[in-house]
Amino acid sequence: MFNKIVNRDRATVVSITAGRDMHRNREIRGELDQQLEDCATEDKCLLVRFDRMPGADSSLLATVVEAYQKARCRGVQFGLVADSGSLIKLLKVFRLDGVLPVYANLDKALAAIR
Repeated sequence: MFNKIVNRDRATVVSITAGRDMHRNREIRGELDQQLEDCATEDKCLLVRFDRMPGADSSLLATVVEAYQKARCRGVQFGLVADSGSLIKLLKVFRLDGVLPVYANLDKALAAIR
């Protein structure tokens, strides 16, 4: 599920590969909550990497939106790293592709953080 969590100079990168069941989304939510707390304490950005994920559904999208809202409340810069997979399609369907910060690759995401 979590390939790795990498701490960079200004960012924590959480790479996620998950299935489509609610149990895994709860695990993802818990891990993102923990990383958000750590990022708030350490003044880091949280980047969530979905570019190797085979599928996405509305419950995963809800988890991502919730993490984004929590990040904003805590003053943590947040970004998604995703290629043209199912998450991008889902973001477009719900018109969130212009709301959530989405980057095509990790290098672009790291370059965009403050």
